[in-house]
Amino acid sequence: MGDEKSGNADKEKCIDGKTLSILDSVAENILSIRGKNYRSLTPYVHKLANQIELGFPANEALENIVVDVRAEKASKKRRPSFSSRHPKLSALLSKVSA
Repeated sequence: MGDEKSGNADKEKCIDGKTLSILDSVAENILSIRGKNYRSLTPYVHKLANQIELGFPANEALENIVVDVRAEKASKKRRPSFSSRHPKLSALLSKVSA
């Protein structure tokens, strides 16, 4: 039994080491893509890279981005459509494009 527990402990250490290695690689790659243009995602990539650079744990930095994206998405849902805000202009545009 002792050997089995020792084997499990070694396996867990190996998995933990690989997990840390993967997270380090992910963090490095996030920092390296900071300068690229990802259109609407660019501000989130910048914020994520900045948080990682400041030493935030990767999972916390990612959770912060998820919260930001959900908040922005919710605020856009509440916003009335263009046609409901500008019915006359919307009607005019639909006539012109027809």
